[in-house]
Amino acid sequence: MKWYRKKWLRVTAVCLVTVLVVSEFVIHYTAQQEIQTDFGPETLLDAQIQEVLKDPMKVLEAFKDAKRQLQDKQQKLLDACNKAEKLIKEEKYEEAIEPVDYLLKEMELTEEEKIQMKMTRTALCFSAGRFDEAMEGCTELINLDRIDNINSSNGTGDVTIRVDGNLKDVPGKAPAVKAKRADLSAADGDIGTTDNPFSVSVSEVKASADNVYLENDRDLIVDEIHGKKEDGTVQIRVDGDLTGKTADSIISGGHLEAEINGSLGTPENRMNTDVDSIKAKADDIYLNNISDKMEIRGMTAENIDIIARGDIFGKAVRSGNLVIRSNGHTGYSDNPLLIHVSGNVDIGSAYGEVHYVNSYRAEKPSEEK
Repeated sequence: MKWYRKKWLRVTAVCLVTVLVVSEFVIHYTAQQEIQTDFGPETLLDAQIQEVLKDPMKVLEAFKDAKRQLQDKQQKLLDACNKAEKLIKEEKYEEAIEPVDYLLKEMELTEEEKIQMKMTRTALCFSAGRFDEAMEGCTELINLDRIDNINSSNGTGDVTIRVDGNLKDVPGKAPAVKAKRADLSAADGDIGTTDNPFSVSVSEVKASADNVYLENDRDLIVDEIHGKKEDGTVQIRVDGDLTGKTADSIISGGHLEAEINGSLGTPENRMNTDVDSIKAKADDIYLNNISDKMEIRGMTAENIDIIARGDIFGKAVRSGNLVIRSNGHTGYSDNPLLIHVSGNVDIGSAYGEVHYVNSYRAEKPSEEK
């Protein structure tokens, strides 16, 4: 409500204006006594306000009325807060939406508080099965470039988010999405950032953006993850195993950086990749890369087993056992693959040459095998 619509504030303002007008008149009259006036400042006021000023009790009554209105509103807001809290604790999410709507409409909130309240409403809509409203809420929050928390059916439902631009979450509020499956897409933008990966707690993910920065707090099944092919980065951190959903599941982009607190792929279900460069750390790594060339910028695991359609080259490959099968070259005569492998080394090429240096054994670059 605007201040001038409240009677007691209006009267107070009038009193202040009256004092200022009188002060201005006295100063002006003292400086120029030849100027005469035959009217008082009260004639500038409308008849209703003049009448109020004649009776101070009416001013007092206006203040009391304003105070009562304020107290009534505060009580209604408090009742709505208590009602929403009670219903949420009772998991009556559908009923809790009504008092939250009242708070959004009537409570004077900062922009940050308003965002928090809208996030609460969006989560309630998801849990209540009002998915159209939930998606509208997601869209609004995404347009603000942030998502705090979306919990779909206590982590057992699906979440789909589509945005034009960047998709980010609020730092320190992990996870942003808790669900069985997350389908994330940021057209002409990124999902997460290098310093603040988009945090999820899901069993399965599908994601697409120019650059994809994700972290997941449990085992993760990848349907598809796509970064921009030319120079896009896919950075993924998983506290558990990472495997493909099907034999066609794939991670693609310019560069893949994976930090997996478990296995990246399995011997029976290799993780398909289509990347130009890779840096990875996991307990074990089993990959099938289909790009023409893949540069390894660092790879650490107990067992590393890679099948490559094209060439493989690079450095800092550290493992207990290493197996590479490529259709192209593995290392080059002037740029051998640099490895540090304490156990079995089994590197072969169907159509190219093999050149590598194992610093663990201090071997010289091998000849074609």
